[in-house]
Amino acid sequence: MLPQDDWLQVLRRLEAVEKLVMELLQRVQRLELQVGVKPTVLPREPKGKPEVTAMPEPTEPKIPTPEISVEPEEPKRPKPQILREVMKPSVEPPIQPKPQPIPPSRQPVTEQPQKPLSEQPEKPSPKPSRPAFELEMLLGGKVALWVGAILVLLAATFGLAYSWQFIGPTGRVVVGILAGLTFIASGEFARGRTTKWFVEGITALGLALLYLTIWAAAMRYRIVEFPLAFSAMAIVTASGVAFSVRHDALSLMLFATLGGFLTPVLLRSEATGINQTLPFFAYITLLNAGVLATATYKRWQVINFVALFATLLIVSGWALLNYEPALRWQTFAFATVNFLIFVSIGIAYPLRFRERSEPLDLVFLLAVTGIYFVVGAWLLWEPLTAIRMPKPLAFMRGALGIFPLMLAAFWAILGEMVRARVPNDKALIVTSYGLAVGFLTIAVPMQFRGNPIAMVWAVEAAVLTTVALRVSQERAPTEFLSDMAQLIWLLALALGLWLDLTETEIEWRPIFNERFATFAALIGSSAFIAREYWLRAKEVTSELAAFVAAGLVFWLIARETVAWFEWAGWFVEHRSEAAWLTVFGLWSLVAIAILSVGLKPNVPLGSAQILGTIALTIAAFGAFFVSLSVVTADWLLVFNPRFVNLLLLAVALGVVARALMRSTDRGELLTPSIFAFASFVLSITAFSEEIYAGFWRLKVPSEATWETAAWLCVFGFWGVSALVGWLAGLRWRLTVLRNASLAIWATASLGALSVSFSPDISEWRPFLNFRAASFLVLIASGFSLAFAIERNQGRLTKGEQELLLPTFFGAATNFLALWTLTQETHFLFRKTQFPSPETWRYAAQGAISVVWAIYAAVAMAVGIVKRWSGARWLGLILLCLAVLKVFFVDLGFLTLPYRMLSFGVLGLILLGVAWAYSKYGELIRQWASPKTE
Repeated sequence: MLPQDDWLQVLRRLEAVEKLVMELLQRVQRLELQVGVKPTVLPREPKGKPEVTAMPEPTEPKIPTPEISVEPEEPKRPKPQILREVMKPSVEPPIQPKPQPIPPSRQPVTEQPQKPLSEQPEKPSPKPSRPAFELEMLLGGKVALWVGAILVLLAATFGLAYSWQFIGPTGRVVVGILAGLTFIASGEFARGRTTKWFVEGITALGLALLYLTIWAAAMRYRIVEFPLAFSAMAIVTASGVAFSVRHDALSLMLFATLGGFLTPVLLRSEATGINQTLPFFAYITLLNAGVLATATYKRWQVINFVALFATLLIVSGWALLNYEPALRWQTFAFATVNFLIFVSIGIAYPLRFRERSEPLDLVFLLAVTGIYFVVGAWLLWEPLTAIRMPKPLAFMRGALGIFPLMLAAFWAILGEMVRARVPNDKALIVTSYGLAVGFLTIAVPMQFRGNPIAMVWAVEAAVLTTVALRVSQERAPTEFLSDMAQLIWLLALALGLWLDLTETEIEWRPIFNERFATFAALIGSSAFIAREYWLRAKEVTSELAAFVAAGLVFWLIARETVAWFEWAGWFVEHRSEAAWLTVFGLWSLVAIAILSVGLKPNVPLGSAQILGTIALTIAAFGAFFVSLSVVTADWLLVFNPRFVNLLLLAVALGVVARALMRSTDRGELLTPSIFAFASFVLSITAFSEEIYAGFWRLKVPSEATWETAAWLCVFGFWGVSALVGWLAGLRWRLTVLRNASLAIWATASLGALSVSFSPDISEWRPFLNFRAASFLVLIASGFSLAFAIERNQGRLTKGEQELLLPTFFGAATNFLALWTLTQETHFLFRKTQFPSPETWRYAAQGAISVVWAIYAAVAMAVGIVKRWSGARWLGLILLCLAVLKVFFVDLGFLTLPYRMLSFGVLGLILLGVAWAYSKYGELIRQWASPKTE
């Protein structure tokens, strides 16, 4: 047996088939009419329908179409294949071929066929003009009724005024009461015999006459005492309410409500005295209770707003004339009782009938609560703020926060009641919880001053986030609470930053101060919110909260560190530089922590990583530039903010670079090369600053030459650093670090060459000085770099291999070595004045030629032994230069003894070179034959 769903599908398809068949029959009828054949009308009875022949296969039934009789001359048209189209999931009517035009001779002339009933257009029935008729009824009915009622009231007023001279006050009052009762009785008599609006108008006129008569009896004629008149007006109001319910008339209810609230106004000379406050409040309270209960029963929401604003107006008028502080608590009790009445009326209908509240109900509850909060806060401000708090709690405004806290608790309890009673009324539930959260938030600035407000708001945001994310949607409106938590969190952040920038603490202490406590709360709240959202797989909010938490940490470190240096009085002359260098160092530690956590798998801290990277970059640049401007005598070597924080930043950048090299999940911006390069530069900067500061402080080797010695030592240190950096870049496969190391070695060499011309060096000893030491270090590091590059050609990039770096560094280091020997040889003769002050220059030039020749010989010897063609070529080139110098310089410049020395040594060396090539020439040729040098 087929399941129910299959039967439904079959029925739907059969209905589609029936509809399509009917459309086909209608088209056939139209064709028959065009050709002049009597139309075939499908009878309505089932027996007249064409029978459906059963097919052997039940899966593909065939429905025969009715036969159509056409003229013999008409060509047969193929029948549309509709069965397969009908059995498709989507029913589409087949496309019918357009009928061919019939020749004029074939069209009938004498008889005009009539269309079937289904094809004939219906004739529209004449309708009266509705707008004109309604306007006529409005003018002749309701407008005439109310204008007549007003005229009757005016006539009654004029009649009372005219009758003063003929009848006494008592008679006038009796006439007015009888007239009012007559109109009310007439309205009751007309009920059911005429229209509803007429009955309402006559009854309202009678009530108005009674109000006017009672007012005249009490205020004009003074024949009725205040209690009796007041009671009579209350009875009239109650009667109006009863009639409105009886006649189901909103207008009567509105009239009775306004009359009830006008009663104290009309009798104000007696009813609003100071001694009559409690009766006045009691009357308004009872009036509200009765009117609102009736409005709720009849679901007249407009009456709620009328009663609310009428109460507000009449009580405001009373307060302007008669309020004094002695009536504070009576007024607050009256406001509280009426607030409870209004709220009860606002939620009574949804709670009673378990139906969803309407938008007007929510607006009414919000208006009632807002008015009560303003009135209550105004009444309670003075007594609650007058409560004295202990000195440690001086930041509190007495007990002023109790009032909004009570309202928050009230609406929270009410929200739970609504959720349990009407769980589908999401709007009322959200309104209740929203008011609870709102008053809880408002209670904070009412109770506290300054930074505690931001702290409490931060805690509140964390608590609301926990409730929103950990409580099921059946128990609480989680989305609403989550949005409220984020709003309060933003308020806390804005207030915390504003107070930090605008307020200054007088008695500041490190850590134990308002700023630290406030930002600790903000940071903790932000981190907690980020964790809660991360556990719920909401990465956007989680990353935003994590970003804010990290930003607040950096902000707090900067503010507290600078304040700490000012409070402690450290580094008086350069306090700002020392403080900011420390800030940058601490930022590096925080950035390491953020980036380390963010590199872990499944930890969505992309935004926090970006902030950590930005902070680390700012710290690196800031520390670098600040360190360049700070050289102080009172800072100890090594143990100072400059060295410690630069080194700390360098270590942090190195750790991040190492972590990124091990991590496979990193962004495009987080490349280890950048961090490694920055770490390398800051390390060099830190030690270079200390070397320079050490010479500046110790004045080594002398007061006049310490700066030259400092720069030479710095350049020598750069050479060693370049070697270390290049080896590190080779091991960690960081091309940027290797290139930076080579650039630093070249910069150090150029710097040493420029400083080597300084005239201060004249006071030093030849060969035993800082210049020779610096160049010796640069030469050693250069040769080491050339050797390391040659040995590790296979591990370098193609671009590095094409630059012929071993050849470049080999030539550069040989040039530095020859330059050093030349300078120191010349400096030796100048310093010693050997052999005499008149001839030391000749001796120096001859010695330089000899040094060049010896260096060339050593280079060629090393090239032959080590099979280095570059060394051999270097020796040959240097010998050529020595020969040129001997012939063009020494020959015309030196005296005979020194000329003999230079020529003799150079000649012997050339002979030795010739002997070496004559003996080892064939061997050298064999070395060079396998590969082109």
